[in-house]
Amino acid sequence: MTEEAVQRMTESGWPIIGLRNHQKTRRGWRTVEWNCVPLADEDGRPSGLQATGRDVTEQEAAVDVLKLHAEALEAAKAKAERANRAPRHLADPY
Repeated sequence: MTEEAVQRMTESGWPIIGLRNHQKTRRGWRTVEWNCVPLADEDGRPSGLQATGRDVTEQEAAVDVLKLHAEALEAAKAKAERANRAPRHLADPY
């Protein structure tokens, strides 16, 4: 996918913003987010690209944890709403 995105950028002249891929490092696999802009020579022909990448592995992990907590919260909310709709004669009087 990365090569395809760079090829499209080179052909279109439009930058790539937020492309994510996985890179193997000494610390294991990391997720890197890339922003790239095409470079052109004096005649406007593609001559290269400028790319900046940043490691977003921990950010992705934090988002995953937040999603799990949000799902648990929604499940607890649904359970509480069902309990509140229970017939009153089944409710604990104490």
